[in-house]
Amino acid sequence: MYNPSVHLIACGVVLAAIYASAAGVGLTPQSATSLRVVSYNIKHGRGNDNAVDLMRTAGVLRTLAPDIVGLQEVDRIAERSGKVDEARVLGESLGLNHAFGRFMDFQGGAYGLAVLSRYPITLARELRLPDGNEPRVALAVDVRLPDGRPLTIVNLHFDWVDDDGFRFAQAQKLTIDAITQLQNGEAAAAQRMLEQALVLDPASDLAKKMLDQTKADPQKELGTVFFRYTVQRDDSLSKIAQQYLGDRFKFHILARYNDIANPSKLAAGQVIKVPGRGQVAAPPKPVALPADVPEEAAKAVAPEVATPRNAAAALMQQGTELQKAGNLEGAYDAFREAALRDPGNRDAVLQRDATRQALARRYEREATQAFQRQNLDEAIGKWDRVLALEPGNQKAKLERERAIDLRRKLNEKFGAK
Repeated sequence: MYNPSVHLIACGVVLAAIYASAAGVGLTPQSATSLRVVSYNIKHGRGNDNAVDLMRTAGVLRTLAPDIVGLQEVDRIAERSGKVDEARVLGESLGLNHAFGRFMDFQGGAYGLAVLSRYPITLARELRLPDGNEPRVALAVDVRLPDGRPLTIVNLHFDWVDDDGFRFAQAQKLTIDAITQLQNGEAAAAQRMLEQALVLDPASDLAKKMLDQTKADPQKELGTVFFRYTVQRDDSLSKIAQQYLGDRFKFHILARYNDIANPSKLAAGQVIKVPGRGQVAAPPKPVALPADVPEEAAKAVAPEVATPRNAAAALMQQGTELQKAGNLEGAYDAFREAALRDPGNRDAVLQRDATRQALARRYEREATQAFQRQNLDEAIGKWDRVLALEPGNQKAKLERERAIDLRRKLNEKFGAK
């Protein structure tokens, strides 16, 4: 049989932002509660002897006496496992509550993952991830601990691919979905998803930025000095945040600054508080034309600034397909072009920025690995790519100089060219 263990990349269990092992770990430094957590890829109950024996699987788990179990590769009413609801059978055998997350329909039933819990399950939800060789979801389950505190459990089983970029794309989608939820006023659900995204990709600056906004004090973060701003017809909080705060993603904390529960409900004529004194350059004024210029001539003078939206939609589709295939470079180019063609396309801007960050993080990892192998030319090239995406990245600048300096010293010492 496969030995149960905790996997935090390919598959595994996340307890909010807390990792636990089968040996048991304290929930918080102040808590007396200890949880025994197991992550187990059961391969629908099939062992190394190729026999499907779910009771043998239950026996392995019983010896560990777990409080929480994350199961991967679980069947529900599928032919190959005898039309058994495996999550329910294992849960009942162990005296644990259960929840199932469906990857896809399979052999007359379903195939996916499950969570077993000694504690009552109050909510279970599937978080769809980008598809690869197979469809994938993250199963998020809320439980209530004996002392009344809630705990969110996230069970994951990433698709197997050679390129880590695809797995980071799966994690990136959680961040994008969380931003959409924040825009729709669903802050609690978004916060859970951002915490999950950071477990999957701790280097995600965007997820960190958005999560910080859900927890920070808006007054302390943005200051007490503000001016009144009247919302215009085409305004959004993202647009206002970009113009006056320099960052479109600060829309959520700007909403909290104004006690706006749902940023998507912003209305023309609404008066909001904007931090600062309003000393921001005004947008360019339209070209002034003589009063007697005919309407058609005026239209001819006005520059074309908007390209057809159907072209942007086609680019978004192309970017999504490239992202699914693990081609982050191609996806970023497509999303960037879509945002250029349709600047008002919120999804294009979000996907462009998130893909740029994911791509930069990948180049950072590759640059670090190349430096460790002493492949300095490759490391410098990768840091150049990071800086092309993020010109202000100080780490990239320092590490690039470090690689250049080491290459120079090696050349001086060994006469390399």
